[in-house]
Formats: sequence, C-alpha cells, structure tokens
Amino acid sequence: MVSIDRLSDLPDSLLTHILSLIPTKFSVRTSILARRWRFLWAEVPTLHFQWEDHHFIDRVHSLHKAQTITAFRIISNEYYFDPIFKSNMWIAAAVNRNVKIMDICFSANRLFLHTHLFTCKTLVDLRLNCCGVIPNMDGAIFLPCLKILHLIHLRHQGGGETHAPLLPGCPVLEELVIGFIADQRCTSCTISSPTIQRLTIHFQFVTSIALNDWAPEFEDDLFFGMFRRLVYNHGYKVDVNTPALRYLHFDDRLSELIVFGELASLIEADIYLRNDNKKRDDVLYSRFVLELFDRLCNVELLKLDLSYCTEIVDSVFSSWNLSFGNLTKLELAVDCRFLSKFLEYADC
Repeated sequence: MVSIDRLSDLPDSLLTHILSLIPTKFSVRTSILARRWRFLWAEVPTLHFQWEDHHFIDRVHSLHKAQTITAFRIISNEYYFDPIFKSNMWIAAAVNRNVKIMDICFSANRLFLHTHLFTCKTLVDLRLNCCGVIPNMDGAIFLPCLKILHLIHLRHQGGGETHAPLLPGCPVLEELVIGFIADQRCTSCTISSPTIQRLTIHFQFVTSIALNDWAPEFEDDLFFGMFRRLVYNHGYKVDVNTPALRYLHFDDRLSELIVFGELASLIEADIYLRNDNKKRDDVLYSRFVLELFDRLCNVELLKLDLSYCTEIVDSVFSSWNLSFGNLTKLELAVDCRFLSKFLEYADC
C-alpha cells in the first residue's frame, strides 16, 4: 500500500503557521523531511529560542527570510552566551522587521537594553524578565500599539521611580505586570495610566541570607552582590493611579506607604500584604491599608491575605467603616480575629 504524504500537500501558509507553534530548533529540524521542507522553516514568522547557544541563534538569523516577525522569544542565561554582546543585535533585528510580540528572559543584569526596543511602533506585547537595565531616554519612549507590558526584576538607569518613565509612552496600554526587588537606588514604584485595565504588582525585599540561598549562581554578579550588602531601608512607597482598572493583583512585602487613586471600575482584586520587615510606624501603615480597602468597596470578587500582618488588625478595625455592597465571592487568609470583625463590620 502506497503511503500518501497529506501533510506536504497543505499550503505553505498553513505549514508555516503549524511550525510557528513550536520552538525554532524543532522547526529547523523539519528541513530534513523532504526537498519542499528544506527552507520552509525560514518563512515562519515567529522565532522562539530556549537554551540555545549564540552560534545557533546567529545562524537562524542569517537564514531567516520572513519579512515580518510576529513574535520573538528567547529564554537563556549567561552560561549559554554573553547576552551583553549578542542580545541587542537580535532585538534590533526583530524591531526592524516589525515585531509584534517580544518575550525576553535571561540573567543579564548588566545589559542596557537597546533603545530601539522602546520606540518600536509595532509592538503589542512586551515581556522582559531579568534581562538588564532600561535606558534613560529623557521622555523619548514611545510604544503606540503596546497593550501588554510585563517588567520582571529590571532596573531603570539612574534609579528613581521604578518604570514610571515608560508609562507615558504607552497610550493604549491595557495590562501591566511589575515584579520588583528593592534596590537602594530605587525606593518607589509609581504607576499612572488612564488606560490600564489589568495590573499585577509584586513588590518585595530580598535579604542577604535569602538571596544567597535563592541565587547562589549570581554570587559574583555585581548587581546581585549589592543585595548581599543591602540593609532594609524604611520609606519604600507604592503609588498607583489607574482609574480604568478592572483587575488588581497586589503582593506587597516591602512598602511603608501605599497610595491608590480611585478604583471605581474595579471588579476583581487579589491582595497579599506581608510584613516581612518591621514597619517604622504600624499605625500609619494601617491607615494606608484601610484607605486601600476603601478603594476596593465596589469589587465583586475579593481575595485578601493578611495572614502575615496580624499586628495591624486592631489598628485597622479601630476606624473601620466600610461596605462591600457588590461582593459575590470572598476568600480570606487571616487570623480568626480579622475574619469575625470583617464579617461584622464590612456589611458584605
């Protein structure tokens, strides 16, 4: 019985779409299947590299023919190549081919990201994880189509307020995720945008002991070496002004000051407050927490974890006067005092 190669009968557009769903190294391997497949991978509009060395990535770039790159993803670290030398070249190449999705994850804390990345007119989804320093561009950042922005453990050149300079250059941004480890040069996180609908914040402090246990491979890294000498410094602040917000995930293990603007559109909130470091003023901190709760009064879905903040319970409820009239689902992780008082006073 003669076998029929039905897969090869499919049009190139469908085959390249199928290949775009797998990592590039597997897509390249299809070139040995038949003559028709030899360079088909080179027309695939996505590039997805995961733990490949720079020789392979350079070779792919030299042979890749697609005029437009829909998505460029790379996951690696300094064991596979020197990202300071290579990464910005690959980023610039993707930007020049009108990339729409950029997802970069590797340990390169000394890398200054290419300025072209922050003026790309086609980017819709940008995700940066542990990949260096956002350059100071003096207001020149402009990402007119960007709707999704994830910034995990990055620094901003010159310190100051974390990532605040990016947001004015993102006029249609809808989703923002920020993961931030405290830096002596940066003591606040300011988020202000009239368009953001989904917001996730992880704001934490890493002690020297915890860091050595968590990331021993970075023992000689200048950036992480700073944390071994880092002593908790009071005054860290989160300041959020996002009036269009519909979903909030807020995990804060650090801040002394928490300031939220109006959240009248908020539907769902996941709040995790951890007192990993003793606050300078528990009463003042409790006041900020109470003001945050007041901003959540219109939510329908609420998940609240204060299991590591039991010392603020009495301070919060001494002035509690809140109502959650729209609440349909509630999840609490607190001590029994908070639970009983919440149900008694919250009018939900």
